[in-house]
Amino acid sequence: MKFQLDTINTIKDLDTQLFLFLNSKHNIFFDFVMYWFSNKVFWIPFYLFLFYLAFKQVSKHIWLVALAAALLILLSDQISVHAFKNIFQRLRPCHNILIQSKVHLLNGHCGGAYGFISSHAANAFALAMFLSLFFKGKYRNFSLFIFCWATLVAYSRIYSGVHYPADIIVGAIVGMGIAVAVFKLYTFSEYLIFIITFFSITSTAQNTDINILKNINLNRNKNLDNTFKTISNSVAPASIALPLLVFSYGLLKQDTTYKNKGIFIGSALVITAVITAGLKYAVNRTRPFETFSFIDNVVDEKTASFPSGHTSFAFSTATSFSLAFPKWYVIAPSFIWASTVAYSRMDLGVHYPSDVLAGAIIGAATSYLCIKANNCINKREKIKDKI
Repeated sequence: MKFQLDTINTIKDLDTQLFLFLNSKHNIFFDFVMYWFSNKVFWIPFYLFLFYLAFKQVSKHIWLVALAAALLILLSDQISVHAFKNIFQRLRPCHNILIQSKVHLLNGHCGGAYGFISSHAANAFALAMFLSLFFKGKYRNFSLFIFCWATLVAYSRIYSGVHYPADIIVGAIVGMGIAVAVFKLYTFSEYLIFIITFFSITSTAQNTDINILKNINLNRNKNLDNTFKTISNSVAPASIALPLLVFSYGLLKQDTTYKNKGIFIGSALVITAVITAGLKYAVNRTRPFETFSFIDNVVDEKTASFPSGHTSFAFSTATSFSLAFPKWYVIAPSFIWASTVAYSRMDLGVHYPSDVLAGAIIGAATSYLCIKANNCINKREKIKDKI
């Protein structure tokens, strides 16, 4: 028993010394770089790009990939917290009073009390392993690229002063193990992964919802509050101006195609507004800052919480604009903007993640169904004209 304790203490001492060595290697340039490497919102465009690659490969079954990804991140995130952090209760280095004064803490943000294991490392390596298996043989050197990305994300946590190397290493191993299991489920049975995802999300929905919001809202960079307020406030003018500009251009150029596109974008927004308003009235969910006093709302909202109106309008605008003008230089900025709007609603403390997710689905689905209906009507009119 004494030998085991001595071994554990020796490992912990080596882990601490390695952390202090790595954490001490810092400068202004890498402070900036590593801050953004640790920031989840920074990687939204990258995640959208990966989703696009997956869509190209399995367009008809992309929803299964999305479900697998949701299950993957849900499991790696929850297991890292409930099966490790809450059980081992190892203090983060920035909370350890014995070395606290020696820690280079990036932006003065330490996070929760416990650090073993790193959720960032678990999530990053889970995603890297899953995608490496998913794209096996498809893209040259993809596995090398995605694991280098995961390694840099994980290392940023040591650089930031919030995790020991052991937190990262074990987190990476756990994440990859979960990824292999989820990928096996994905390939074994399409229906099984749907059932598991459904019950996993249902059983942990409420706790996960508030925990995610709490993590985003309370750990936010307050220097970005005004930026996110501006992004959030851009929805109304952008959603109104875009269809009007497209329609006006059609009038000016006497181009029927552009006029129809303007009408389509505007129609999708009107239908989205009706559905969103109806659900807000029917569900009547209170805002998170009204239910939980610890949520720090930067702005005040009076309407019901579910679904997020800002998000539904943003995704309706992005989807309809992308369908009307299906070019990558239209699609990418549109969905980056819509995703940032969605994130801003949680960052500002006015919406749960489920509000935002529902808003995104409503906005995107409404626009997609509108163009499908529009295409059906146009086909019928062409058939009538031929008759």
